[in-house]
Amino acid sequence: MDSRYVVTASNSNLINAYFMGRWVEKSIGQKSAMYTTNLGAQIIFELHSASAFTIEVQRTLPKTFIPQTLNVYIDDQLKSIQLSKNTFDFKITPEEKHVVRIFFARNTDKDEVWQAQQGLAITKINSNGVMQPIKPSGKTIAFIGDSITAGCWLRSSALPSIGYGADINYASLTAQRLNAIDYRIAYSATGIIRFGTGGVPAAPRFLNFIDINTSAPTIKPDVLIINLGTNDSKFDQDVFEFYLSNFISELKTKFDSIPIVIMVPFNQTFADVFRTLPVNDKQIKVVETKNWNITSTDGTHPDARGSVIAADHLIKFLTTNNII
Repeated sequence: MDSRYVVTASNSNLINAYFMGRWVEKSIGQKSAMYTTNLGAQIIFELHSASAFTIEVQRTLPKTFIPQTLNVYIDDQLKSIQLSKNTFDFKITPEEKHVVRIFFARNTDKDEVWQAQQGLAITKINSNGVMQPIKPSGKTIAFIGDSITAGCWLRSSALPSIGYGADINYASLTAQRLNAIDYRIAYSATGIIRFGTGGVPAAPRFLNFIDINTSAPTIKPDVLIINLGTNDSKFDQDVFEFYLSNFISELKTKFDSIPIVIMVPFNQTFADVFRTLPVNDKQIKVVETKNWNITSTDGTHPDARGSVIAADHLIKFLTTNNII
């Protein structure tokens, strides 16, 4: 067994694998599926005595839309698949054990994930060998954020879907390097006040729902990391401060006693508001990001190098402060 993982039970009644992140069992197009609206959601399992495995999806987008993309890592070797059909077959060597880690890596801002069920629907994963669910051996980190935390516009600021990288952004890198369970709750263009693309509401609503009528699963992470505010810049500072205070109160109630790490937005939106959060609140930790020198694709979204820089700094903060 790869030391980064531990054997676990499946957390799905449909598929013998570990579903990491915000997934629910849901009927999509009259088929039962494991369903998510969050980029960065993952599926992990180990294969024994297998020469092949198959992934089946229920397509949720109109044919005119850019297909969603899964990034499938087999023993850390990447295979990207665009979901332009329903079934995908993979060949592997039966003499060895293989770790398979599947990321919901790319979609587009056009996808109506909130009201039209245009998220990712996995209906089946089969193998001709033994499938064993596994999960990261470390603690659980819940990331709440916008397109930066989702991994949008990481590879390019001009190409929707192709420009995304939920598997290599700062949240993913932080979780992987800490062998942590990566629980991503992030949507493009959203803020604490601002609604996002795809019909997604602001954070106080999407915190508790995965779409307009589906409640989010209950979780109890070891640490909560918040990276929001970048998209709220058009609001007055006193208005933002009011909504931020209410959102933090909601988080403290929902995640009682769990450390809440709040990052100053990378582009320093409302930085002074974040820096003046109560320093005597033991549950809240504020991460200063001003001098991180994050490289980006467009002045806002970290590129691949900037994602590594951000992960380096965040990991240092978490470990130095004994948060994880």
